[in-house]
Amino acid sequence: MGTLIAGLVLSLTVMTGQAGAVTISDSLAAISTASAEVAGTSITSWISNGTEHHGLGASYWYRVGDSGPEALVSSLPLIGGPTVSGNTFNASYGNADFTIDFEVMVSSAGNISTLPVTLDVTSHSDNLELHLFEVHDLDLTTSTLGDVLGFVPIGPPPAPPQPNDIVQTDGFSTFSGNSEVLGGSPNVFPSHWQLDTAAALSALMADGSATTLADTPADSSTTVGPDAAFAFQWDTAPLAANDSFQLIIRKQLDGALIPEPVTGFLGLLSIAALGSCVTARRRTVA
Repeated sequence: MGTLIAGLVLSLTVMTGQAGAVTISDSLAAISTASAEVAGTSITSWISNGTEHHGLGASYWYRVGDSGPEALVSSLPLIGGPTVSGNTFNASYGNADFTIDFEVMVSSAGNISTLPVTLDVTSHSDNLELHLFEVHDLDLTTSTLGDVLGFVPIGPPPAPPQPNDIVQTDGFSTFSGNSEVLGGSPNVFPSHWQLDTAAALSALMADGSATTLADTPADSSTTVGPDAAFAFQWDTAPLAANDSFQLIIRKQLDGALIPEPVTGFLGLLSIAALGSCVTARRRTVA
């Protein structure tokens, strides 16, 4: 697609066996509208005004301890929801050891659509070591240019646990995102990261063995092409019963003409208020 159509659609393949995706929409948007579909703890579509993008999806995984395999958060027993309230999706998953409250919220203003994801974790047992993962694959298709995926600014990421601000551009559209952990973790930013193909990252989550992401690239390399994808890993300190922490992951799609790859990330500054609203839900460590 060589011309820019106002707005964006992120069309993704469900990464969970669960059926019955639900739709949330920003009905209060004055200039444009946005909606998203969520199935379990995978985001399966993100729509804003009509330009179509393709990819595998954004999905959220967990592992307990250092030896067990990873599994989708939504493979845990559903203990609350799912509920939909306008532009917000909520569901709670858990077992006797811990609970994860999962929330997705979509909004839109002009060419920019935002999609913050929040995971609130509460421990019900002592010495709980929990690892969380995000696998995100997006193919921007607003031009014939190849997608370029890397950190902001495009270049060497700082040493762990800093690699955090991610940007992807194809010349006409820009995806950008960042995250933070509040409480209960030694790392405010991701503990590990990996830029790779979607197939390689999905295989790491599903291979039945414990995964530690490779912390690549460690230089100025970027991942280029329609299969460019990224994964982040958050490792927690051992949690006692009733300890809690919150993981906030912010996502943004900008459909404006982008002269430089880094420009799209600057739009994150305009959603600081959104981040503040999400942070207000912070849980405190007991």
